[in-house]
Amino acid sequence: MPRSLQRTCPTPAVSSLPALALALLASCGDVTVDDTPAIIDAGASNPGDAAPDQNTADAGTANPADASADQGDWQLVWEDTFDGAGQPNAENWNYQVGNGFNPGINAFQGWGNGEWEWYRPESSYQEDGNLVIRADYDTEPMNISGIDWYQRSGRVTTQGKHTWTYGRVEARIAIPRAIGTWPTFALMGSACDDTYTEDYDTPLETYDVMPTNWPSCGEIDIMLHRNTETAAHQNLFWDSRVGLFPSAPGFIGQSPGQVEAGDVTAFHLYTIEWEPGEIRWYLDRESNPNPVHTVAIAADTMEEFQAPFHLVMSLALSGTFTGNLEPNAADFPLFMRVDYVRVWQRE
Repeated sequence: MPRSLQRTCPTPAVSSLPALALALLASCGDVTVDDTPAIIDAGASNPGDAAPDQNTADAGTANPADASADQGDWQLVWEDTFDGAGQPNAENWNYQVGNGFNPGINAFQGWGNGEWEWYRPESSYQEDGNLVIRADYDTEPMNISGIDWYQRSGRVTTQGKHTWTYGRVEARIAIPRAIGTWPTFALMGSACDDTYTEDYDTPLETYDVMPTNWPSCGEIDIMLHRNTETAAHQNLFWDSRVGLFPSAPGFIGQSPGQVEAGDVTAFHLYTIEWEPGEIRWYLDRESNPNPVHTVAIAADTMEEFQAPFHLVMSLALSGTFTGNLEPNAADFPLFMRVDYVRVWQRE
């Protein structure tokens, strides 16, 4: 079956590369901090094959959250319930399109993850009270920049629209369970210097550029899923140095976790509570109030998490996290559906 571009990396002498190109070239491979593998990423990274967190919980199919219910001292500050039709609300959402261009190697790099899809704005739309991110596998490819692209999908972001520092961030999401799929609900640090696209009707050949300063700009993965697993994954990424730096091996920290979610094709509520000292992850928090993963973030070298972040949601196809598995064309179209996204903050 035909497939799209897979990641290939140049192998010039390191001494011949300018500093920025050297930093970006690092994203062609695995890097480690304390012997934990990580993948340099522009939006949703490989959380590794960590053992499940000790505090795991079976997920139910909780009812939608009631925004007017008693939430203690959490106050709702922003939401999108996707009650319209067609294009997502332009006051809330921009897009990241293409396949993640890496200027350091002058090539597409699947957002640093070897993903196969070509993201398009029209692959994300409102329907029946949901945001729908649709993935397609075409028998006739799109030829863009001399490359045949068989897979299309969507990636939405509040970058350029809304950012937050600390809070409860959650979404009620149903995702596909299929080989070579990688749905993501994440926060990216707004210091990341990647680009985004505002135009829902942007030309087919439009593409955005990967960040050059990941992970020193920070990343919080609220929910990652891969292939046909029944587990949901969590992670966050930071640079072990203090400040913003070009991407480079040897300085990438991460703290992965996972929890049994059961039927991921049913709606589940994926939540973080992000405080100055720690981040807590929840799965269906209304019926399972205990965190499934907790990470302390008060260390001086984790200053990334004391700054504004924006939302990213996507349905990636293949890539390192999936084991570079080829999606099955017969499974398409595939859909990631989001009932709502909400952000709460302390009074």
